[in-house]
Amino acid sequence: MVLGRLLRDQRVVFVLVGGANTLIGLAIFAVIFACAGRRLGYLSVLCISYALAVLTGFYLQRRYVFDSTRRGGDAFARYALVQVAALLGNAALLLGIVEGLGAPVLPGQATSLALTVVATYCIHRRFTFHGLRAPGARIFGHAVAAAELNSSTTPR
Repeated sequence: MVLGRLLRDQRVVFVLVGGANTLIGLAIFAVIFACAGRRLGYLSVLCISYALAVLTGFYLQRRYVFDSTRRGGDAFARYALVQVAALLGNAALLLGIVEGLGAPVLPGQATSLALTVVATYCIHRRFTFHGLRAPGARIFGHAVAAAELNSSTTPR
């Protein structure tokens, strides 16, 4: 079954979960920007929407992608540190796209988010949740043996 095999690949699950969280974050950004963007400015809206998306993202990443056994506070501190770095990178990219290139704000934000997704996966995999998968992890309801998970996520 191809779908089952795909859903056991950590990279695929990360893209699905990250994509869902990115859409959630972009939707939060769009709603806040539409309601208060002129008053707050787009960089303030970015900070607010990012903070809300970080909470959602931590839960989704920890539960569905990395199945971490690290204590919640420790893992969240690492996750938040990575996300703050990503926020700063996102803000710099967004500023450059909007102010430097003259692009509209929402397409600029979508572009900068796409670039930060790749970077955050690499950092979360190697720093935030590294080596913390519980044996017999569950990804999207599928029981997966640790050996199977490691063989499907090891770069070749």
